[in-house]
Amino acid sequence: FNKIRMIKAEFRGIDNTPGIYEPKNPPTIEELANRLAPEFRDAFTANYTKKIAEGGPIVAYADGCYDMFHFGHAYQLKQIKTLHPHIKLVVGVCGDADIGKHKGHVIMNEKERVETVKHCRYVDDIVFPAPWCPTLEFMDEQGIDFIAHDTIAYDAPGVDDVYSPMKHAGRFLPTLRTDGISTSDLLTRILKDREEYYERNLKKGISRKDMNLNYAHFAFIQMKGVLGNMQRCLKKVDYEDGEEEKKESV
Repeated sequence: FNKIRMIKAEFRGIDNTPGIYEPKNPPTIEELANRLAPEFRDAFTANYTKKIAEGGPIVAYADGCYDMFHFGHAYQLKQIKTLHPHIKLVVGVCGDADIGKHKGHVIMNEKERVETVKHCRYVDDIVFPAPWCPTLEFMDEQGIDFIAHDTIAYDAPGVDDVYSPMKHAGRFLPTLRTDGISTSDLLTRILKDREEYYERNLKKGISRKDMNLNYAHFAFIQMKGVLGNMQRCLKKVDYEDGEEEKKESV
């Protein structure tokens, strides 16, 4: 068995999980620029170099739903905050109404999501409700220098990439995604083993109505549990009978 060990608060992963963002040193300006398409690199390099030379705080803005906040979210915010000593990280949390309109149902409501983000050590300020499609005007009003996100194009009604204006203006700070973890991945895991979770919650006293279970499904899960208990009892009886036979034969 694995030896119990302390894990430092500066968590870098229990194992060498692929895809986790954990560089030994922050990326250089050139490395950041190379994450962008060639047509955006010069504008970003000039703008980011200028902000560093000014010596004041660099305000970076990251927006999202942050539903079922997980270590992929934390790594994204960490890599932004640790890019430069003078980074101020502002996180925009989208409201339930916008998410329901553009993306679908959420697990955690907006108050829960804001509260969760508020407790992340890398976050300095929160904007709520964050605009679903941020603009350069919004950035100027909030005093934001760069908007930080991965380079995938995110569409919206009538727009192919909501971050395109920021990329053209040299005000888009490219981050890396953490492979293998997302809210969708977590939901898939739950749905894959939903019968086990139904059974577990019923044992804890959660009603079938709270889980939106019809009576037929509820009865099936109950019967499945009874059959499982019977199988375990029969195995125990078989084992005890076998042990008795061994003693008698000695």
